Amino acid sequence: MKHFTILFVAFLSLNAFAGKWDQMNYGPYLTTSLEVPGAGIVNKGIAIRLDEGEGGFSQGKAFMLYDTDLMNCAAAWTGSSIDWRGIAFDGRHGAHASIRGKDSFANKVGPGWRSPKGEWEDQVRVRGLDKKPYGPLSRAWAHYKGLYVHGNKVILSYTVGSRGIFEMASLHGEKVFARNLHVAPGTKEIAMNVVLGKGKPLNGSRKIVQVSDPKHKESVIAVALLGDTGLWDLSSDQHVRLRIPAATKAQRLRVLIWNGPAGEINNFTKAVATVQAEGEAPDLLKLTQGGKAKWKETVETSIQPGLATGPYATDTFLLPDNNPWKSWMRLGGFDFFKDNRRAAVCTWQGDVWIVEGLDLPRGKLTWQRVAAGMFQPLGLKIVDETIYVCCRDQITRLHDTNDDGEIDFYENFNNDHQVTEHFHEFAMDLQTDAEGNFYFAKAARHAKDGLVPHHGSIIKVSKDGSKSWRIANGFRAPNGVTVNGDGTFFASDQE
Repeated sequence: MKHFTILFVAFLSLNAFAGKWDQMNYGPYLTTSLEVPGAGIVNKGIAIRLDEGEGGFSQGKAFMLYDTDLMNCAAAWTGSSIDWRGIAFDGRHGAHASIRGKDSFANKVGPGWRSPKGEWEDQVRVRGLDKKPYGPLSRAWAHYKGLYVHGNKVILSYTVGSRGIFEMASLHGEKVFARNLHVAPGTKEIAMNVVLGKGKPLNGSRKIVQVSDPKHKESVIAVALLGDTGLWDLSSDQHVRLRIPAATKAQRLRVLIWNGPAGEINNFTKAVATVQAEGEAPDLLKLTQGGKAKWKETVETSIQPGLATGPYATDTFLLPDNNPWKSWMRLGGFDFFKDNRRAAVCTWQGDVWIVEGLDLPRGKLTWQRVAAGMFQPLGLKIVDETIYVCCRDQITRLHDTNDDGEIDFYENFNNDHQVTEHFHEFAMDLQTDAEGNFYFAKAARHAKDGLVPHHGSIIKVSKDGSKSWRIANGFRAPNGVTVNGDGTFFASDQE
């Protein structure tokens, strides 16, 4: 009887914590809201897998998390990825995902870079009714531009003040995390938060700093600086920061971060020497030019014609549920290309697929996966043959930079979205008016009062993506929006 009980509990645990959501290959990164224990909730998080191996993000063992509202490196950890809680994953209501495994370091939710006015305190973002800030920093402070994918590498593009930055996270060995930076020239110094804690030079070194781990007294965090420039700022009792001076040419540098027992810190100094001996920092500009296609296979399905026995007939397009990446095909938005033979569709799990064969009602449909990893996209619009996707965190414009049929650059067209961790906060649909402006519907917080101005609203975004307006509000869960030619709108509110 005892053996039977143990097996029964194991069976229940397997069903409770395994499913389509954590078996799917999301590609090398996943965009979602994530809680970092002890540091806060990253509402617009990009979690990137850093170790090698098949299966994409969900099967990884080492990760780094970025906050695109604040351009903050929020955490790095090893072990399992996330706990897969939430409505888009295991279906739970009133829940959000958290990181799992052992964290190497974590930074509290806040700006990752100093403001042009020399401030670190976040006083510029929209305040919710809970007095907390939401939405992105001002573009003059720091602005997320998008990300490039090159094989399994992910390169972030953003600005700090007037200086452009490319950044790629990487892993050296099993415990040394790296932030690889390409910083554009500029007339002003910029500074970034690296880790929490009071730092001091390790054995008098100007490049390596030791920090007491604020969570674990028996371990320490160590950071090292390699590259063209940079100076450690150890003046704060709470943060180790890096100053990057003004420069007349682009600069490449690496910040290495390690966590371990104090008695093993020499292992880190050896790792730093090894990385330095390998040569200069990777050429991030080269990695923005597109890599080899990852999803070359196509999937064929059929069309099931409806019976034309009444005023109209319904044809059924079978979805590619059986696909090599175990993609969960819950479609959220679609639009047609000009040839009327092809359409682009997005899925709630973050994919975009192109389906071909729509002009052959009794023929085969061919499905090609072209993009992945986005934050619950539920709207899609094709403008001048370019795909725009409305995600929970932003409108993303997709670019195939090397014409291999897959998306290499996920451009942030507009990320004014005010996002909380609430499970019901969907961004629905994506439409345009005659002038080229975009519109989408932003849901409120199910069974709770709205927290930020965007909750329960119809949002208008300018044609160039530079600004947005709230044009209507008071909705519970608007499923979409229709833009009429006379300047009026229809919005369908759930229930």
